Amino acid sequence: MSEHRFTTTRSARYFTLGEAGPEVRDLWIACHGYGQLAADFLLGFTRISAPDRLVVAPEALSRFYIGEPGRRHGKETPIGASWMTRADRLAEIEDNVAYLEGLTAELERHVAPDARLRVLGFSQGVSTACRWIARSGRTPAQLILWAGEMAFDLADGTRRPPAGVPVHLVGGTRDQLITLDLMQRQRDRLAHEGVDATLHQFDGGHRLDRDLLGALAASP
Repeated sequence: MSEHRFTTTRSARYFTLGEAGPEVRDLWIACHGYGQLAADFLLGFTRISAPDRLVVAPEALSRFYIGEPGRRHGKETPIGASWMTRADRLAEIEDNVAYLEGLTAELERHVAPDARLRVLGFSQGVSTACRWIARSGRTPAQLILWAGEMAFDLADGTRRPPAGVPVHLVGGTRDQLITLDLMQRQRDRLAHEGVDATLHQFDGGHRLDRDLLGALAASP
């Protein structure tokens, strides 16, 4: 048995808070976590909605039914999405990078030329956002890594974001999946690489915190 490759075009969907236009000077790309859908994830950003801000949540390309294997799936069965699995890992990473870069480039054509880019990854979306930024060479105004594990794993061994990218790590004090201790260790790892990252914490579990998100949105 031999493995072969074939490149095909497929559609991807994304959801937005706000509309693209020349008045938009604050463009957010927000990558959801494992088992989420983009529309549900985007509801957590309603507090930072503003006339000059466009928040975009791309949806991962692999959707699946959430529930027990083998159970018949009806209209009420919840659906989630995943950015990747360990199967065909490298190809999925490259597909995600191309997807996010292509979408962002298209959006940038329709916003103010001087609009700043902010990138947020949540949970599984953290590693996806890290790989995209590292491979694209972009320098967003903020890189917000929320309750997830970093993955700046380039072929040359580089394990840090591009120089000059402000990094904000966020963890919940009661997060059992990605503990605050793990977020602190990731900050220390960045410091060892010469990256000045800020760690933020909030009282809560594995979720977004609207107050802290609002504070990050208001920061320069």
